[in-house]
Amino acid sequence: MGNEKMTDDKKTLFNKLESINEEAHNYAYNLWEEAGKLEDEHGYTDEVEEKKILASDEQASSFKEIFEKELSIDQKKLFWKLVKNADQDPDKGLIEQYLGWYCNNSERMKICSIKEMSTLANNQYFADLFQIENFNYLED
Repeated sequence: MGNEKMTDDKKTLFNKLESINEEAHNYAYNLWEEAGKLEDEHGYTDEVEEKKILASDEQASSFKEIFEKELSIDQKKLFWKLVKNADQDPDKGLIEQYLGWYCNNSERMKICSIKEMSTLANNQYFADLFQIENFNYLED
């Protein structure tokens, strides 16, 4: 997959993911605000940490919903294919970031324990985690 230039499909997908994340962030805005206010007043406390996790999970949940609604089947396939092949992709950092947006905190922790994206993508656990019913569409 060593294509140096970003394809139009990939660019379109990345732009869409960026706007989905912005939209998802808006849904969790109040929680992020509360966490920020608390942190300003008391520094970084356990309560602040909990609020941020809550906000992050809320945002991830909205992200998933919008992702499912707004992306075409082909775009979803492309996303998971990019995740699967991220280790060889020049945009690996971006792909990991987008996957991070898709995930809630406990999912993110589990992903961190699996080092290679290809292992992750072929992993039944991963398929279940992301509720990819039609997981075989990732096969080349």
